[in-house]
Amino acid sequence: MDEWINRCERAIGHVSGGHINPAVTAGLAAVGKVKPIRAILYVIVQCAGAAAGSALLRAFTPDTMSGGLGVTALGKSVSPLQGFGVEFFLGFVLIFVVCGVSDSYVKYRTEFKPRICETPAF
Repeated sequence: MDEWINRCERAIGHVSGGHINPAVTAGLAAVGKVKPIRAILYVIVQCAGAAAGSALLRAFTPDTMSGGLGVTALGKSVSPLQGFGVEFFLGFVLIFVVCGVSDSYVKYRTEFKPRICETPAF
């Protein structure tokens, strides 16, 4: 899945900056990285793309398999409030990471070297 997202980003990154998710567009609009009218247009086009993709998936899927294809549902022991909470948290993490990665004031991106483990030598 990550490789697919990476390829989509490379394919359309020069057009929209890689906005393939309305949540990302809304988050970047909220912090002022995207103008409101552009964000609205991006979301409209993203939703149209999702509808077109769903239609293609439906067209190429045999009728015997199309009952719940692509439908996300809560687990049997997960309440709607818990499902909303998980979605909200994961959406927040996504927007937090995107905003951090696209921050032009971060100077350490090219200098950052992660430390695997710092233990004192005995």
